[in-house]
Amino acid sequence: MDLLQKKIMLLHKKKEEINQEMNLLLGKRNKELLDILNHVPSPSLDPTILAGGLLYVCDQVITNPDLAQQWKERGLKFRKGKASNAQTFQKAL
Repeated sequence: MDLLQKKIMLLHKKKEEINQEMNLLLGKRNKELLDILNHVPSPSLDPTILAGGLLYVCDQVITNPDLAQQWKERGLKFRKGKASNAQTFQKAL
């Protein structure tokens, strides 16, 4: 096997490792998004409304960076509160 073929095989292996890591990280991100659904105020909210809202947010993030920053700050505040609540619950146990 020549040097070029070895390099191609090495790069292919690295690509597979990166793809596996990406899939793992995407899975974690998606699980976090699903966990947020437990905090949706109305359990009778139609899932297609949530999907439409998510698509709207994706469009707005691209065209309106200031709004995206506001949403990001609100999301970070929500996640921080959620983490604090979990720690308080664990301490109570």
